[in-house]
Amino acid sequence: MKLTEEEHHALVDKEYSEVPECYREKFRESIYIRKVVEGMWPTEVLLAGGGGLYRVKADDKKWEKGSNPMVVMKAQCTEPDNSEIEIDFQNSYQFAAGDVRKFTVRFKNGIAVEIKEN
Repeated sequence: MKLTEEEHHALVDKEYSEVPECYREKFRESIYIRKVVEGMWPTEVLLAGGGGLYRVKADDKKWEKGSNPMVVMKAQCTEPDNSEIEIDFQNSYQFAAGDVRKFTVRFKNGIAVEIKEN
């Protein structure tokens, strides 16, 4: 379900209010316009990108086998680790021209380090 701009802004404000430790003010505007940028945590990327398909290989020095990938991703904002995380998106907001395009975000130590169009 695609959110209207108003609904998306309300969701962003709600997440910032309810889970402030997982969202930074410096990225609020980017999240409002649904643009993923390098330096974001997985929580911020998922909110900006509109949800995506994720692949998480949890850091075996910190996480038990079979750990919930959503818990692993959320933990990156307070306790980053060496988990390998990639999230695939498809939206019309990330790139210019407004065409729906696919892209992948790769993380290192809990931070988005690469945004690659597919």
